[in-house]
Amino acid sequence: MIQRRTLRKVASELHQKLAQILLQEFGDPRLQWVTLQEVYLTPDARTAYVIFDVLGDERMAREARTALMEVQGRLRGFLGKAMYLRTVPELQFIHVSDPRAAEVRLRYGAPPVG
Repeated sequence: MIQRRTLRKVASELHQKLAQILLQEFGDPRLQWVTLQEVYLTPDARTAYVIFDVLGDERMAREARTALMEVQGRLRGFLGKAMYLRTVPELQFIHVSDPRAAEVRLRYGAPPVG
């Protein structure tokens, strides 16, 4: 198991790299108004929970989540090239209004990274 401080550091770097990659590499209009709020890693660093928000209504949030899930594999590929990790974590995208966001925050750490 990885130390909590190390997890926060890796999560912070994931947050920065993901935001940069989304901005520079993807032209999907559904991702245009996405803001990554927080990133949390599980203790084994195999899963990253990415909490995001969208400037717009619920329909736009659903479309953004769909777009994020569609590009998840490519995002992981870009992350693998941009970061020095043995294993790039699986990305789980959760909208801030989803009740799971609160569960993730409680389970994987306060203060949030990002």
